[in-house]
Amino acid sequence: MSERNYSPWRWFLHNLPEDTAALPAVLDDGGAVPAKAELRARIRRTRRQLEAALGRQPEPVPLNVEVLESTDCGTYRRDHIVYDTERWMSVQGADETAAIRSRKVRLVEAMN
Repeated sequence: MSERNYSPWRWFLHNLPEDTAALPAVLDDGGAVPAKAELRARIRRTRRQLEAALGRQPEPVPLNVEVLESTDCGTYRRDHIVYDTERWMSVQGADETAAIRSRKVRLVEAMN
């Protein structure tokens, strides 16, 4: 069984700090818009609190690319791939760079 995670919700739950405090709203005066200087101060304060609650940025991880399926398309190959973006998060995608590369090669060869 694969240990890869494709669910953003599962990733969020795994990385949610247990002691995350509720963050105040930027507009907490019953909907009244404060003066510009006060609003900017609230935004800065809220941003600092949000960054503190979310914690530090994740450490870079090896991509750990895995080809799930390959399709021969004649002049190129299409690969269905999966790779890691964080320790507990994987993303699926398609790699068609071979198609772009082969077209460039054919174009360069045709120009020479």
